[in-house]
Amino acid sequence: MNGAVLVAIAATIGNFLQGWDNATIAGAVVYIKKELTLETTIEGLVVAMSLIGATLITTCSGPISDWIGRRPMLILSSMFYFLSGLIMLWSPNVYVLLVARLLDGFGIGLAVTLVPLKMNGAVLVAIAATIGNFLQGWDNATIAGAVVYIKKELTLETTIEGLVVAMSLIGATLITTCSGPISDWIGRRPMLILSSMFYFLSGLIMLWSPNVYVLLVARLLDGFGIGLAVTLVPLYVSETAPSEIRGMLNTLPQFAGSGGMFLAYCMVFGMSLMASPSWRLMLGVLSVPSLIYFALTVLYLPESPRWLVSKGRMLEAKRVLQKLRGREDVSGSFISASYLRIIILLS
Repeated sequence: MNGAVLVAIAATIGNFLQGWDNATIAGAVVYIKKELTLETTIEGLVVAMSLIGATLITTCSGPISDWIGRRPMLILSSMFYFLSGLIMLWSPNVYVLLVARLLDGFGIGLAVTLVPLKMNGAVLVAIAATIGNFLQGWDNATIAGAVVYIKKELTLETTIEGLVVAMSLIGATLITTCSGPISDWIGRRPMLILSSMFYFLSGLIMLWSPNVYVLLVARLLDGFGIGLAVTLVPLYVSETAPSEIRGMLNTLPQFAGSGGMFLAYCMVFGMSLMASPSWRLMLGVLSVPSLIYFALTVLYLPESPRWLVSKGRMLEAKRVLQKLRGREDVSGSFISASYLRIIILLS
């Protein structure tokens, strides 16, 4: 594996621990309240203490990291995580627990502010873009579980049941027939934004679906989002990634899709244990991650530098490359012949 990828993976363990903490406190607070007989205010403070700590530490983490470096601050973050975990494991009372949660917040605050600085810009862009593939995997798994309840509630025949499942594939097939030429015309980024909008809209409609006809329309729109994602995300990643890690980053779409399937199967399994599982909720949850995807495509993802060059927009291409590589001089980043035109025209 490329060193930049390994560094990015290692650095993001801090963000993994942040997510871990958010989930564990949500489940543990029920037992904390019971054992320590907490009032509602103190219960809320136990949960919020890590956020308070994170907020406090982020007010100074930037200047300090500029002074002593990113690495010492990430080491400090890991120490805060470790120490807070030990104290929470021991906590004899709520006061000690609050101190531990505050230290945990310090670790979180350092991780969420400094890890992105440690990661290569192209890696972050690739991860953000592959959310589209994550949503594809998510949809494949949720419809597999939800169709059992859809068939039961709407009394579907076998043919219509199969059509409900296949409608997203039909939509994906239709949209891919024209997605390439259109993306060559208007750019990769607008098409990824459109993909996220299809995902979000289809999720909302599936959440509402009063009958099978509306559900079929929603599944078709969902397929449009899938088709754009599976065809354009690998292309987009290839055109934004440095040549030395391009192959590695191009494995992310498949990994994201598999991860989406796994998490969705876990969600479906959990919801199937409920007294009356809701297939609308199973399918409609898609809107939540797709909204995040939409925000990232609009606010964070740059246009493909290769597409910009193909349209003669050299200065924009140079700015994008500087952002992706994290430095002013980007001429040394390109070995492949596909970027020689950029070097020549910008020199």
